[in-house]
Amino acid sequence: MTDGRGSLIWYRDVVLRAFGSRAEIRSFTPPLLRPVGIAHARRPLTRAARAFIAHARHNVPVREPAR
Repeated sequence: MTDGRGSLIWYRDVVLRAFGSRAEIRSFTPPLLRPVGIAHARRPLTRAARAFIAHARHNVPVREPAR
């Protein structure tokens, strides 16, 4: 992310703790008030993508989609 090749929608306080001044942090105006989901292709994910999803599942309440 901090090398200019990514973006992230996350809770501001979590991003500040993780990246501090190493990343530009912007707020949504008006604030984002809807649930956000993750969608991806049905193929093996990169290590970074797997780590992101694992982190999200561990730190944010997740409601898995119906199958």
